[in-house]
Amino acid sequence: MSNRIGDKTGITASLICISAIFCDTGKQSAALTILGAAESALKSSGTVLEKIDQLLKEETLIKLQEKIKEQEYLKYYEEGKRMKLDEACQLTINN
Repeated sequence: MSNRIGDKTGITASLICISAIFCDTGKQSAALTILGAAESALKSSGTVLEKIDQLLKEETLIKLQEKIKEQEYLKYYEEGKRMKLDEACQLTINN
């Protein structure tokens, strides 16, 4: 629904929450890809996250750095940065 009304901040915050869940449930590659997409959306729209969402994003990235090898980390994060928000949303549905 947020996507239909153009609420990119809401979509991005939701993706960050979902990526945190994925990180904690063994879906680290999907979590990292989604975070990359969220970061790209934030930069392109000039949006600033609420403090709680920013903290969750940072905490999740730290956890992922501990769980994933650096080469894979960069691969998935960069892959996400090239995604559109719709694609990132679809990735959450598929996982």
